[in-house]
Amino acid sequence: MTSAIRSLTGVAASAAGSSASAKAIVMFGDAPAHDPVCAALTGLDHDVTEASVTERLQAAGITLIVVSVDGGMDGDPTASAGDYQPTCPTIGGTSGQGSRMAAATGGTYTIITDAAELVPAVLAAVQAVNVEVSLRADCPAPLQVTFTPAVRTVASGAVAEFTETFSAPAEASSATITCTTSMLINGEPVAGAVETNEITIEGQAPRYTG
Repeated sequence: MTSAIRSLTGVAASAAGSSASAKAIVMFGDAPAHDPVCAALTGLDHDVTEASVTERLQAAGITLIVVSVDGGMDGDPTASAGDYQPTCPTIGGTSGQGSRMAAATGGTYTIITDAAELVPAVLAAVQAVNVEVSLRADCPAPLQVTFTPAVRTVASGAVAEFTETFSAPAEASSATITCTTSMLINGEPVAGAVETNEITIEGQAPRYTG
């Protein structure tokens, strides 16, 4: 766990440009990470801290799922941080690191007491993470599209149901229009989740008076 926040920095940077539907990282261990991990040790131009990693995870839209053996990832990071000295002279951080980072990224913090509980705990935590599902339509005028509801918040893997309504002004001319509807999770398009519809508008016959 001593280099966990340094590793998270690299993962967050790699995932920042990804258009994946939902992004989550599972971190597990029995002790908190060093805070800070100094620039002299990593070769970066800045120290890596709990705050800097949390900010990167948030910016990349990554949920952090923490599985803590005996609650150790919320322990005191200064208790065993002397092994980075003298390269990193500063010893810092405060207890509660794991649960703070999980909460700040919309993730979960789970405590286990036995290694055999790890896989079930990870699966349960992943399934418990909520995502925001929405739809986006690309239709030319005069066709209008609305979705009810606009957004649904569901647990990972759950079904999100929407009602899609197509409409056009009463004065619209007859036409057949092709529209596409895309699904988004947490505001990001889901690759391949695109539906194409052909909508026929039946214009009203003109009225004459005389």
